[in-house]
Amino acid sequence: MSLRIFARDFLALTHLQWDVAKGVSLVVGPNGVGKTTALEIPEVMRHVYTHGPTAALEHHVGGAALLRRSDAPEGARCAIGVGVGDVTWQLEPAAAGAGISSSPAEVVRRAEQEIVARAAGDEFAYAGEHRLVARSQSAVRVAVDDDPDAESVLQPMVSALENYRLYRSYTYNLWKLQRSGSTASTNQWLHVNGENLFSVLRNWTLQRATRPHWEFVRDAMRELFPYFDDIDFEQAGQTVTVSVFRKGRPDVKVPVAQEATGFLMALLHLAAVASAPPNGIVAIDEPENSLHPRALQVLLEAIRERASQNGLTVLLATHSTVALDQFNSMPERVFVLESDGQTVQPVALSDLRNTQWLANYALGDLYKHGDFGAPSEG
Repeated sequence: MSLRIFARDFLALTHLQWDVAKGVSLVVGPNGVGKTTALEIPEVMRHVYTHGPTAALEHHVGGAALLRRSDAPEGARCAIGVGVGDVTWQLEPAAAGAGISSSPAEVVRRAEQEIVARAAGDEFAYAGEHRLVARSQSAVRVAVDDDPDAESVLQPMVSALENYRLYRSYTYNLWKLQRSGSTASTNQWLHVNGENLFSVLRNWTLQRATRPHWEFVRDAMRELFPYFDDIDFEQAGQTVTVSVFRKGRPDVKVPVAQEATGFLMALLHLAAVASAPPNGIVAIDEPENSLHPRALQVLLEAIRERASQNGLTVLLATHSTVALDQFNSMPERVFVLESDGQTVQPVALSDLRNTQWLANYALGDLYKHGDFGAPSEG
């Protein structure tokens, strides 16, 4: 199922419209241009659905004064939205005094047909002729809860958002994992802070249905780190931790606290992708952190194979020239986000540059030398 992400005058984004196909895609560009914000938009919309517009936007944005792009034209209204399949949901966040409005304008369309709508400031939403009491909830949430006809149309989009996860490699709590392990739980998916990693991996080994998740992680780790053989899970009270076995030393357990940061980072990235359900969507911001270039190359190959086998959509925001080089033959999968107020962003590299010309170069070299995605002077 296809994914669309869009925004207008929201935070750093001027006009974003990103149509993403299944498989692995990269987004690249200079610092501060909005790559992370683009990945956050489905997450924001998920939280709008579950927690309401005010709580979701204040958590993600921080306040009404920060909603709209700082150099947007006077009177411009910011907007964000997602599309899954043929259903599109758009929200126009707005200030209400010093805070963020609990009843922003919303509209959901299926193709050209309006399914649900709410006018700015209105406590009611409308699904056709059916009036729904929305108040501080999103129009989509009340339509799913209270209108069976709308619910049948909206549920595929809602399910995709509920399963969407954005993992930021720079916010994983690696020190806590190494020193304190994970709290025991029944979780089957990796939390965005990564703290339940060891509990999730152990849980996957315990059931036939989820054991392939663990086997994917283990087999990929053996490719990334040639010394690695296997892991032992250990529980003390409510804490789950691991010890590592190395090839040629079957009787020696190495505490995970002695493993390199890159080892844990790779485990987390692989668990993040393995957590996604079939046909699910997962995003990782800066997957290259702490990884050797060769390990990053192998990681991307493993992620690409997993995505192909399970129909996943995987979005990666990166500055890595090594990551870009893995897409030398697929410039249509590289999306460039730049500081250009006139152009709808991001632009597929295959549309930005002639593909025959690109075939003569390594994409990482072109990016490094500023041929695309370079910082602007203004």
